[in-house]
Amino acid sequence: MIRRYSMNLKKTGKFALTAAAALLFLTAEDGQASIVWDTYSMQPQYAAYNFNVQENSGQFIRITDYAYGESNAPGTAGSYGGIVNTSPNTAPFTGTFSMNAGAQGTGSALSPSDGLSVKAFAEMEFQGFDSSTQGIMGAHQIVLANATRRLSVDAPGLYNFSADFFGDIAFPGNPEFGISASFTGYVMRGNEITALTDGTNLFFNFSESSRSANENLQLQAQTNAGESIFYQMGVAIFIDAQLSNFNFNSGTTRPIDTLDEYGNGLMFFGTSSAPLTVNASLSPAVAPVPVPASALLLFSGLGGLAIFRRKEKK
Repeated sequence: MIRRYSMNLKKTGKFALTAAAALLFLTAEDGQASIVWDTYSMQPQYAAYNFNVQENSGQFIRITDYAYGESNAPGTAGSYGGIVNTSPNTAPFTGTFSMNAGAQGTGSALSPSDGLSVKAFAEMEFQGFDSSTQGIMGAHQIVLANATRRLSVDAPGLYNFSADFFGDIAFPGNPEFGISASFTGYVMRGNEITALTDGTNLFFNFSESSRSANENLQLQAQTNAGESIFYQMGVAIFIDAQLSNFNFNSGTTRPIDTLDEYGNGLMFFGTSSAPLTVNASLSPAVAPVPVPASALLLFSGLGGLAIFRRKEKK
């Protein structure tokens, strides 16, 4: 009799384990749709980019001999993988004051397989700058790096849109800058494109204290009326930095407080070696499938049966 109960216990235990595994499979399995990128090479009809240094300019004066210089070095990248990097001539402060700015995509012709990435920087560097005689009448850097990419899904599914911001900022005053990532849904009705209002529109605005964000989205392949839906992912960096230590009313200069006693220092939004970077990606989000109450009751019953059998053996 003991042997018979032992065999039954083994069978019941195996069956309980099998049921438990099936239950775990039910809770973990999720029918997920697939992402369909409209293009992988960032063709204009499916994606847009804008990498440029709109302004990298300045007016400079050395008061000891009234030497004056004015310069500007804008630039634009020609493709998503293009790189623009500008450094104007800061005469008469050549070698003492330099301004470098740049913007780019990934540095290659292809976007990341799961999203987008852009980089930008603007830096003003001082080496032995004499604030008492060297006047910056106006140093101005405007840098923009943004890209968008279009996609669709082949079936309804839950996805996670995430974005991260990397890089350091150290610039005096209250300069303007914006770092963001966005995700928007659209429906095509004939030749018209209309933005969706179903909760798939996201905008992440980053700062030095807020550098990452993510949210799950339920994406659809088409509307209930059978209209095609597409989605657009975007990332952007905007920098507008200005600096002046020249007093136009008195014709004198003011100290630049961020410099050390030797006139050295660096003011920056990212640097040429470590630019500001925004990455965004879209990936399937695992959503557990609700387990039917009958399955839960079956599993709990099997557990009780196994315990009962164990007691019988004793």
